[in-house]
Amino acid sequence: MPTRSHVNLQSVLAASPQGEPRRVDSKANGASPYKQSRELVAGLNREGYDSIVAIRAFLKLRLAVIGWLLRLIGSSMLVGLLFGSVGCSSHKDVEWTEETRLSSGKVIVAERSDHYRRVMDVGAGFQVGWLYERGSIRASLPAPISRTIQWEGTLQPILLDVFGSSTVYLVGVPGSGAAIEEWELLSGQAFRDDQPYVVFRLDGDKWNRIRLEQLPTEAKPNLLANTRSFFDQYEELQLRSGSRIDLSTKLKVDANPRLARDLTTIVRPAKTSK
Repeated sequence: MPTRSHVNLQSVLAASPQGEPRRVDSKANGASPYKQSRELVAGLNREGYDSIVAIRAFLKLRLAVIGWLLRLIGSSMLVGLLFGSVGCSSHKDVEWTEETRLSSGKVIVAERSDHYRRVMDVGAGFQVGWLYERGSIRASLPAPISRTIQWEGTLQPILLDVFGSSTVYLVGVPGSGAAIEEWELLSGQAFRDDQPYVVFRLDGDKWNRIRLEQLPTEAKPNLLANTRSFFDQYEELQLRSGSRIDLSTKLKVDANPRLARDLTTIVRPAKTSK
């Protein structure tokens, strides 16, 4: 009669590499049933260990992805908090009044507003910011015009002035790619005549677009050019929606060295000699 241990060893089953059940052969390769069973158990342990390692690696990857998503969501929420008055809104309106000196030396008060839309720049590491969409300006002009004019559109106004007896001009620049396309400012990959300006003349009650060379040569920007100053940290100026900006404050804001030169002066195409 076989011993108890001998009977148990003969009944040990394992999975073959093809997944078929097999019985441990006590006479295979001359190895003892005890030794064969030990090798079988060791093999099963190794396979189990490899499976556990694979599962742990998978779970670690899942946790890493979830953590990245949480950080991304947290960053977006933080940007919203930094903008304070916006909260979770996807749009922002800024309104202000500013003193504006005309070429005649007279000072008028212009009522202005900007409309922005929240966007995310994927190419810049998912940074969230504000894209300019529309702007408006309204002002009461002195005698001999003595009337209130207004304009609204996708441009950022940089000049409102009166030349001659009563000719009113307005100059704007595009604040977005959509505005560049709308006003057909590109010629190939560059601005037409290397200038980003759109010039209007008020004829009766209509703003008619004219060529840059039709704008008087003495014309220069007199409106707040750095309107994004409302989003910057000007602690001493404390700019916010509803502010009234006087002439001295405009000089400080537009003194920003990062402000493009064509926003603070009308850059005209160089004349070519024939």
